[in-house]
Amino acid sequence: MLLALREEALCAMILIFLQIYYAVNKVKNSNALFPKIARIALCHVLLDGITVYTVNHLDIIPDPINRFLHILFYISGALFGMMLYQHILTLCGYYRSAARLKRAGYALLTAFTILLFFLPMKYVHGQYTNYSYSILTIIGYALFLFYCAASLIMLLYSYRKLDRRTRVVLVPILCVMMIAVITQAFFPELLMTGTVITLVILGLFISLDNPDIDYMEQAL
Repeated sequence: MLLALREEALCAMILIFLQIYYAVNKVKNSNALFPKIARIALCHVLLDGITVYTVNHLDIIPDPINRFLHILFYISGALFGMMLYQHILTLCGYYRSAARLKRAGYALLTAFTILLFFLPMKYVHGQYTNYSYSILTIIGYALFLFYCAASLIMLLYSYRKLDRRTRVVLVPILCVMMIAVITQAFFPELLMTGTVITLVILGLFISLDNPDIDYMEQAL
């Protein structure tokens, strides 16, 4: 548990630094979605650390509080997937069908959020840490994989019209995310979603959404 908490604390510090960078430099990015995605990632990482603590202290944390925090954790993860999907819609230039595709994505997110309040949530005593694992967890993984797969399909379909930097960054990122989620589903004690999401945000920032890159390209 302590190792997982240290890992989440490090991820949170990285994402907080990124938020400070945007605030201090008053970055006006052409893609306004990225700062929102970064904030959702920060919320997810913080909730990941909090739920790691609460699920390992079931004797002192009331069940309603623990469940509510887990619901927020699941929602933040699904919302991150949805916002990344929307981000890639914009990058791929799906302007005509974007509204319809976004409505479909948000409809799935809304349905998942409703299920969170009605389906049972179970906690498992693992060898190294406790964790939540139930039908809700499986549905959450499936929804996140759906967002990643849909994003990857759009990227591959638009592969030729995307610039090389976008292709080189996003295709591996989505593949790594899908592998990580599948691995997490089979080995739930790894608790790696927060770390993977942080690496995704760093990859997007360094390669695509860092305004310094545009400044350097203009200078050259």
